[in-house]
Amino acid sequence: MDFFADMKPGASLINFARGDILVQDALTAGLEARRVDHAVLDVFMVEPLPETDLLWSNPNVTILPHISAPTNKRSASAVVAKNLTTYFTDPRMPVPVSRDAGY
Repeated sequence: MDFFADMKPGASLINFARGDILVQDALTAGLEARRVDHAVLDVFMVEPLPETDLLWSNPNVTILPHISAPTNKRSASAVVAKNLTTYFTDPRMPVPVSRDAGY
């Protein structure tokens, strides 16, 4: 089934779920055929999205830096406090950020 062929022309797509639920070639074809007017993407099959990927230069695609939701100061503070407490007990950050991966 071609999901994008069944969409009304001019539809938009937002993917904050998982990168593997979206077939990128099908999305690209949907954008080119104007079945999809715009796509907002936060996740990809390969992360981070390679710099050479054509999605970066597509004016009908907004790429987010894997931040599917705004940060809630209270819950984020609780996570940071827990991570620091864990770090002082066991000098490893429980949920590290990978600077090499870019997120």
